[in-house]
Amino acid sequence: MAHYKDPLDPLPQKRDVKRGFANRIDSERWRSSEQTLLDAVKRGDAEWASWQEREAKKEAELARRNTQFEIYAYLFVEQFKQGKNPEPKTSTTLRCDTF
Repeated sequence: MAHYKDPLDPLPQKRDVKRGFANRIDSERWRSSEQTLLDAVKRGDAEWASWQEREAKKEAELARRNTQFEIYAYLFVEQFKQGKNPEPKTSTTLRCDTF
């Protein structure tokens, strides 16, 4: 279990932010990355977000990227079926960025 004091908690007795891991190495790695982020926030180089918010944002971005690839792959296959063999520069042949 990794934990640290919540930097956004206004109370003098700040609550612990906790996250469980399967092993100590992963726990220490996560705690170290959180400390790096906290230091960046204190310097004004980054904005604070909880690890749950950051994980949700990362998953949403991954889902968005996968959806774009699915559209691209679908268009590629459809054009291939029609005998329109795309050139090696498929990004210019298939304009998926318009979706």
